[in-house]
Amino acid sequence: MSMYRYSLGLTKPILIRPFRQLYTRFSDIKTVNTIRLHVRRNFRSYASFSLCAAGVAAAFSIPPQIKDGLTLEESLQSLSGLEVAVRKPDLSAPANTLTLKTLCSLILSDLTYLIFAVLGAFGAAYYNIRIPILLGDLINVLAQFAHPHSIPASALRSPALRLCGVFTLQSLCTFAYIGFLATVGERIACRLRNVLFEHVIYQKVRFFDERTSGWIIERITADVQDFKSSFKFCISQGLRSGAQIIGSGIAMYMISPTLTAALMGCLPLVFFVGGLIGNQLRRMSHVAHDKSNATTEIATEAFTHIRSVKSLAMEDQMVERYRQGTSEACRLHENLGYGIGCFQGLSNFVVNGLVLGVLYLGGNLINRGDMDAGQLMAFLVAAQAVHRSLTQISLLFGQIIRGSSAAARISELLSYPLTSEVLAYKSGLSKLPSVATTDSAPVIRFENVTFSYPNRPEAMVFNDLSFEIPAGKVVALVGESGAGKSTVLALLERFYEPLSGRITFDGVDIRAFSLMELRGRLLGYISQEPEIFHTTVRDNILCARPTATKAEILAAALVAQVDAFVRDHLPKAYDSIVGGGSSSSSAGLSGGQRQRLVIARALLKNAPILLLDEATSALDAESEFQVQSALQNAMQGRTVLIVAHRLSTIRCADVIIVMHRGRIVEQGTHEELIKRRGRYYRLLQRQGKDN
Repeated sequence: MSMYRYSLGLTKPILIRPFRQLYTRFSDIKTVNTIRLHVRRNFRSYASFSLCAAGVAAAFSIPPQIKDGLTLEESLQSLSGLEVAVRKPDLSAPANTLTLKTLCSLILSDLTYLIFAVLGAFGAAYYNIRIPILLGDLINVLAQFAHPHSIPASALRSPALRLCGVFTLQSLCTFAYIGFLATVGERIACRLRNVLFEHVIYQKVRFFDERTSGWIIERITADVQDFKSSFKFCISQGLRSGAQIIGSGIAMYMISPTLTAALMGCLPLVFFVGGLIGNQLRRMSHVAHDKSNATTEIATEAFTHIRSVKSLAMEDQMVERYRQGTSEACRLHENLGYGIGCFQGLSNFVVNGLVLGVLYLGGNLINRGDMDAGQLMAFLVAAQAVHRSLTQISLLFGQIIRGSSAAARISELLSYPLTSEVLAYKSGLSKLPSVATTDSAPVIRFENVTFSYPNRPEAMVFNDLSFEIPAGKVVALVGESGAGKSTVLALLERFYEPLSGRITFDGVDIRAFSLMELRGRLLGYISQEPEIFHTTVRDNILCARPTATKAEILAAALVAQVDAFVRDHLPKAYDSIVGGGSSSSSAGLSGGQRQRLVIARALLKNAPILLLDEATSALDAESEFQVQSALQNAMQGRTVLIVAHRLSTIRCADVIIVMHRGRIVEQGTHEELIKRRGRYYRLLQRQGKDN
């Protein structure tokens, strides 16, 4: 009785947002795998016309992203909770699209390939239309062999050769349009990725503060891939399928208007019923998947908070909750299985019924002399071509939506403007320093600098901050976390701009220098976390000054105490690959060795100003001693600004500046500040207790 009620509930007409369901079905390229799967299971002869109904009905009925090779139940269960592949555009983002002008500029250099691809697509469509007609002629010849006065076997030669020729030309056209279109698509994607990467890499640091690296990478990789796939699919399948539908439809009508009308009359009902059952199955699949997720969440929660579970003796409660969840999920999946069985059975019945019906009508027409066996065969093959083309056209709408969404997100990324300074640099018009400078260590001055971070404008970091770093001296900035020490370095690097005031090198406002001049020649920066690129040791050092000679690289490595461990511990010495996360571990680089490699990079740049941001705070005592020795070599003849906490790092400073909440509260040498017993003294006392 429960099964009977379930069957009634399954087949009950449910009209829940039908147009939205149509959009969902048509919006996913994976639907084509559903149709192919359905074809393989339910069609064993040339009666492909039936799939015009059943196959497309399956596309309406089965949830998107069915995986090829899985059973329908496995596909539904594994994908019931997944999002539809069409990603909706971010409505909060700038409403831009990839302009036609930009697209044309990307295509222009490969226009010849595109023209050949279009011609190949039309050629493949034309020969696909010719195949059913020639196949019908061949069947007619074969049918005559059954007569008492059969024709000679040589009569097969002419239609067979014509069909073989068409098969060959169709294959060549298919090869041409797929190959040429792949070339165009890949080159467009390559150019687009290069444009996006270049546009992003020159953005301000604020741009990266407000976005995750994952979001940016997805725009450059996944969205470009979606756009490329949509472009290729729309060009190839749109032209080819459109021509095939028109040509094959005309051929079907010319072969038998009666069969064509009968087939078209059945399709609306098949679509409607298939859509209703598909809606119900998809809803059941989502409910079952949600329940499975809820059960998994119970287990995750229990294991995450295992100490609380055990301290409260909740083991039995959690077991009971999990058992109830799995039982309910099991019941829902069982019901889903019965529903899928009902759908499959009904689909088989419809397919076989349509096959039988058309064969029956075709047999009557042959009996009356209105058509022959060859025409019936040609009709079936033409119907199969229409079915496949309809499937591709249905997917085309989803691909257009998918490609448009990807283009909108790509355009969103391109819509963020570059600064006029970057644009001038890229155009070769970057401004030069207003005052000639030398490579000698300069005097650095902060003059009445006021600053707050762009994403926190209400929280003022500096208010009228002024101080001086003498030329060729080592100055240490100390203070509690949040005092503004690292912000001083960020302003010197021009990662951000002051709201008011200015920063000068030997009296020259740093905004008078181009960013490439400032960062590429004047400033050397060593951070707490040494950032090693996934390339060779030589290239990691060389990136600071690509024009450096081998002798200069070796000199920098010797001063930074890099040469010894590179030659003794790395298998290919300076040609060993390091960096890239785990790669550095495989190469045997410790934290101190990585830090010394960064110091060698800064030495090769030979910048007159050196910025150290907690450069030894993450190292053990032995590594710190080695890095400190390398830093002492690097500081010679430079203006050095150190942000640090460790006494061993700051004792060597000529001047120590103590900061508190964005203000300078003390300044002097280590001995002078100790005698004052002020904030610096208390910081050291606290550090001693912590240690």
